[in-house]
Amino acid sequence: MIDAETSAFIPCLTDPRQPISAYLDPNSLKSKILILIGPEGDFTPAEVQAAIAAGAVPISLGKTVLRVETAAISVLSAIQFSINS
Repeated sequence: MIDAETSAFIPCLTDPRQPISAYLDPNSLKSKILILIGPEGDFTPAEVQAAIAAGAVPISLGKTVLRVETAAISVLSAIQFSINS
């Protein structure tokens, strides 16, 4: 289980999911942030469901499918922009 001090997100390609921007209000983010970056080709449906059951929120990083390396940078950039705005 993900602890109460952590905002956890799982970027994935399957719906239902919300844009990452829907969750980046600096006032609602918790003191720790966990991002689950998946393998090439996305997480399996079972992996997404397990993450959701543990407390992660499924998110979208946009219409472009990103590689593992760029997905991590994209998420960190969005979080930094949100926190520093």
